[in-house]
Amino acid sequence: MQIAINSEGNRITPSASSQRAFCPLCNGNVIGKCGEIYNWHWQHVKDRDCDPWQEHETAWHREWKAQFPIDWQERILQRDGIKHRADILTPQGVVIEFQNSPISGNEIREREAFYGEMFWVVNAEGFRDNLHLRSVVKSKLAALDERFASRQKDLEDSYRQDLDEIDKKIKDTEDAIRIHVSNQKYQTGREAGLRKEQENVESLVEEQITAWGKKVFNGIRSWRLDECLDVQNKALQAIKNEWDKLKAEMERLEASQNAIENLKTVVVDGKLYKAISFEALLHHLPRLVVAVEKDSLNSLFLQPHPIQSVKELHAYQYKKERYVFAFEPTEKLNEIAKELAEAENVYTSLNKRIAAVRAEMLAIAKDWFKVKLSELERRLAQMERKRIELEASKVTLEKRKAQTQRQIEAALKELENEQGEHLRARGAIMRENKGLYSFYWVRERASWKQAKAPLFFDFGEGFLYERIDHNLLRKCSIEDFICRFSQEFKI
Repeated sequence: MQIAINSEGNRITPSASSQRAFCPLCNGNVIGKCGEIYNWHWQHVKDRDCDPWQEHETAWHREWKAQFPIDWQERILQRDGIKHRADILTPQGVVIEFQNSPISGNEIREREAFYGEMFWVVNAEGFRDNLHLRSVVKSKLAALDERFASRQKDLEDSYRQDLDEIDKKIKDTEDAIRIHVSNQKYQTGREAGLRKEQENVESLVEEQITAWGKKVFNGIRSWRLDECLDVQNKALQAIKNEWDKLKAEMERLEASQNAIENLKTVVVDGKLYKAISFEALLHHLPRLVVAVEKDSLNSLFLQPHPIQSVKELHAYQYKKERYVFAFEPTEKLNEIAKELAEAENVYTSLNKRIAAVRAEMLAIAKDWFKVKLSELERRLAQMERKRIELEASKVTLEKRKAQTQRQIEAALKELENEQGEHLRARGAIMRENKGLYSFYWVRERASWKQAKAPLFFDFGEGFLYERIDHNLLRKCSIEDFICRFSQEFKI
């Protein structure tokens, strides 16, 4: 207790130990306590507290009361015969209670009912960690900035997605054009090669005939002309087989003819015979054969011995060294000549057949080239139209990309304009919510829910936090708190 009543009835503070005065509330004797350890104060002689609402006074109480004029401190209020000591009573009749220790909800209601208009200042430093605060300004600014940033991001993402999609389509179109142009070049090369072969179609057919139907030409094989000439190629192969047989037969006949003509000539009875070995006669016995003794070959009396059968020929088996054997060649040579003539006729017939096949192949090849070139021309025309479509599609996509980029620039420009509105909204939030804090209890001091009077928490930070509602506080300076009770009073 800081204030007592002296014998003259004046309010006084203690000035010396053992100083005597009276309690303003119970009129009991009090004595001054002015030591070096504790702040100077009054104490009942019997060390009692006559006001049940009065708590043990701490330095925190004294420091707060010292912020106000001495005449406002520890004032006695009486209602219906009941008296209580108010920590502060302003000239306007407003009570300020400084509460340090826990208090029940019933006592809060009783004090508010007794004092009427009043304010609570609670020493909350001891349960500061039990109360979580968050600046309303920071929360609202964060939400506002997040919405603005989210809108900007959504805008950028939306347009970026459009641009990425367009860029992908442009790239796909460019790839398609590149592949298409490459195919066009390939088909154009095929057309040029085909026209060159068309110009030399007679030579190609002749080469094919010379090759006897074999697939030996890359150009023709690559264009699958061989399939069209399959029947003719088979005909050529058949002619080739006949040709080979005929050639072998003619070579055999000519060899026989030459062999006969190259044999030694023997004149018998004025006729020309050809000498032949005994062994050769064993294989084939001509119609006119004679045996002439070797000793008589150069005499005037040449004596030939006709041999008309194989049996007669065998009679000379053991005396063949004494004889020269000869045959009359005219009949054999005539026979060979006849066979050669027949072979020549077959040769002429084969050449006619080759000519017919050549004509067929040439007609087929010309038609084939004509059809293939027509198909290629149509294909190349289609490819050119497709290339033009792809190029036009690329131009359209590039225009769409340019338009989208202009839309992005316009949207970003509009966003820049909105930046000013955003800053003004930030300013409004800071002005309208200055000092406001949302809060929640970890372990709630439920008794303070009963307080209807304005309630201020002192967390020992040099500021007060006024409870606006059950989850909102307003920060204010101690000076502003004191000055609200008297504009004339200055601390």
